[in-house]
Amino acid sequence: MALWRNRIRLLQQYEAAIDNFDKTLRSCPGELWETSLWVVKRSDPWMWPRPEVGDNGDYVGRTDASIQVFSAFWNIAYHCIFHLDYYLSGDATDFDTPAPFGGLEDHDVDKHMVAVLPKRVYTRAELLRYLAHCRQKAQSTIPALTELDVGRLIPNGHPHAGKTFKDLLRVNLRHLREHSAQLHKFLAKQGASMSG
Repeated sequence: MALWRNRIRLLQQYEAAIDNFDKTLRSCPGELWETSLWVVKRSDPWMWPRPEVGDNGDYVGRTDASIQVFSAFWNIAYHCIFHLDYYLSGDATDFDTPAPFGGLEDHDVDKHMVAVLPKRVYTRAELLRYLAHCRQKAQSTIPALTELDVGRLIPNGHPHAGKTFKDLLRVNLRHLREHSAQLHKFLAKQGASMSG
């Protein structure tokens, strides 16, 4: 009975966080969609190849201007939704994103530990559909959890390897809430209405 109550409460928390994130996405004016929330620097982790790697052609077109995409409103939203999906998958052995999103290889670092630049800007409609996909995933995953599921350890190769799936679900919820608050605060600072 306790597990059942915890699953219901966890799903309610996910639903509320997804609702809030949805409202934030819908509230972003078009002119702010590609606006960076902060200045990304070459010295930031994963932004630029180390000097010993050099530019062997892998980083043509990577400029101080191009890396600002990593702090753009849309890309922060994509990052958050991607991880919502990925972490709801648990061990993620068969994880894949819905079209048109590129999966792990497009939302990762390369062999030199440099963040992969997005191939294109995702639209609000695309991100809202992806968020709806994640809502459905939460609605099917969380109520079906067993004691075995929540205690299962996340395998090596995953960013949260060694944690239990229960811990990963909590990390995921916190991540969603933190980025939602970050985007909401940015919009409020820009004077955007949060009517949704």
